[in-house]
Amino acid sequence: MIGADVVAEVDRIAAFELGRHDVGGVSVALIAEASVAFKRTYGWADANRRADESTVYRAASVTKPFTGLMLLQLAERGALRLSDPLTRYVPEFAAVPAANDRAAVSLVQLATMTAGIPSEVAVEGEARSAPPMHFERAVLAAIPAIVPIAEPGTRFLYSNLSYGLLGLACARAAGRPYDEYLRDEILRPLDMHASGFGPTVAPIPTLAKGYDLTEGEADTEAAEREHRGRGYALPAGGLYTTLDDLCRFVSFCVGTEAPAVLASATWSEARDALVAADRDLNFGEGVGFAAIRDLAGSVAAPGHFGIVSGYKCGVVYSPQDRVGVAVCANITRTADTTDLARSMLALLPRLAA
Repeated sequence: MIGADVVAEVDRIAAFELGRHDVGGVSVALIAEASVAFKRTYGWADANRRADESTVYRAASVTKPFTGLMLLQLAERGALRLSDPLTRYVPEFAAVPAANDRAAVSLVQLATMTAGIPSEVAVEGEARSAPPMHFERAVLAAIPAIVPIAEPGTRFLYSNLSYGLLGLACARAAGRPYDEYLRDEILRPLDMHASGFGPTVAPIPTLAKGYDLTEGEADTEAAEREHRGRGYALPAGGLYTTLDDLCRFVSFCVGTEAPAVLASATWSEARDALVAADRDLNFGEGVGFAAIRDLAGSVAAPGHFGIVSGYKCGVVYSPQDRVGVAVCANITRTADTTDLARSMLALLPRLAA
């Protein structure tokens, strides 16, 4: 039973995200004992539709956990090893300046963002906006612009580009396109049938319109442009999902058996592995999850958060207590998810009580 105080906190989170503007919506769900204990939607999917559980949002960087699961799954199936060098699957990376006289970048370093790769590269065109069907071409177009900024394994650097390279390596190891593999081997087995990689062939009828608020004005143009494709960042931020589908993912994360996706022992071992962290020990990446600590230092949990033009998304969970939180929104006011993250993390101990 979810207490009134927890519901009031959920209402507060939604009110903060919506602000004072009559655009955009927020969808929130609470998971307890691997089942949905509470869910509520607020606001609007667009000017004419209320948001609901079936509203489709962009998952932004919550895509990264699914790419991490792909890596773990392929390792479990013997298609690759976490310690394999990137160049085994992407030999084109050898063209990166100084790559030949540096330590080899491994797949697990890409997943934990310790490969010394920058977050983005200064390229435009297909590399940044190609649709999923041209994902491999987009990564290859970005590789010549990569300038490493640290020795592999020496520091944590949050990097969308690392996940682009990781997604390409995994796709080549699997012998299948990245988006098709995710759909068939992870999304469908988790019953995430409303999730996928965007309106690239036909419109998604339940897709929420993305609103960026800048100086009080709601901009939808940037979000509309980004629906055309994420280019090399597809495995870093290209997923589209619903609140209901995110609940299924969080249920898996807190212990629902899904042997077709990953053995429980493999998933548990991945969470027990060391996690790269920033200097303040507030954030880092594992394989298939991020490690997140609230700024007060009182709560830490696995999960992930993301923001792109017009959309926010976040999941946090406690495998020990089998509880979690999922949030989707189609309104952004800043490029900072800190307040949303802190609010979601603060809910976990109260769900477990």
